[in-house]
Amino acid sequence: MASARHLWYLLVILPLFMVDASQKLRKTTCPVCNMDAKADINAPILGDQHVYACEMAGHINMIRSNPIANLGQPVAADITADEIYMDATDISCPVCGKGYNQLAHAVPWLSKGAQKIYTCSEEHAQMVHDDPTAYVEAQSSSSGFCYSGAAAKPTGSVMLNGFQLAIGRESTCLLLLFQSWVLSSAIKYAVAFVGVVLLAMSLEGFGELREHVHKRLLHQHGVVIRPSENDVA
Repeated sequence: MASARHLWYLLVILPLFMVDASQKLRKTTCPVCNMDAKADINAPILGDQHVYACEMAGHINMIRSNPIANLGQPVAADITADEIYMDATDISCPVCGKGYNQLAHAVPWLSKGAQKIYTCSEEHAQMVHDDPTAYVEAQSSSSGFCYSGAAAKPTGSVMLNGFQLAIGRESTCLLLLFQSWVLSSAIKYAVAFVGVVLLAMSLEGFGELREHVHKRLLHQHGVVIRPSENDVA
């Protein structure tokens, strides 16, 4: 009988370690009612994050369908001191993909519990707060080429200037000229690279053309002033 009870206990707590074991689910409570959260009742968030709810009917659906009504204002947060997330080293910023060591702000789930959505900056925390449906239960547009965040609102890091090479799932995608032009695939990257090279060549060509026109106009219409004998003396 004792062995059976131990086996039953292990079966009950096993999901807590199997599903997102890095987040301490034994300290996690439902944002709606503050009851114990269940490992299999959750909504995924970009950046390998989750929000967990209890078994009561409708609570997880409230969070999934209207996340903006259940989020507080962004705050500065020390993830290494957060008893729920301090060991969650596998999570990353849902906006740009920056890792655990760079997560310094959070958007708290309300009104109960202490669950949060961690981000790398106040700006990205505000983006999550203002449009959470782009990150909660959202489809990621990231591929093996680079990380671009939400499919509905892809983002990049810095502008392509010929010196960055952002390739790989852990690398944030580059931008071309505008924030909305995210180089999220090999084809886009190749086209952008060729475009940047052609732009540089065209600028060089315009410079040569300007110099040629300037010399021609000077030769045809320029006035050459020769010093007089008095000036030489």
